[in-house]
Amino acid sequence: MHRGLHRRSVRKVNIELFTYQIVMFSHAWALKAWRFRKLMSLQDYVERGLLLMLNPVLTPRGKRKFALINQPVRNAYCESGTEESPEAAC
Repeated sequence: MHRGLHRRSVRKVNIELFTYQIVMFSHAWALKAWRFRKLMSLQDYVERGLLLMLNPVLTPRGKRKFALINQPVRNAYCESGTEESPEAAC
């Protein structure tokens, strides 16, 4: 997050609070896997959750960089024939 702020890829946020939210999100799978497993795979949970958390804090520059990193994920969704994909990329 510090690097993202420095590179102007991330909007100014409370880094401690944001990091804590990511940690809590990660723990939620362990606590609620019995429910989430019925809805999605662990990989889907992580990818969708990161999109939900990162999109609001990324600057336009950060979104462009994230799209480059995230492109293989979108391609995998499109090739799998999954109706729902991250950011409706297909």
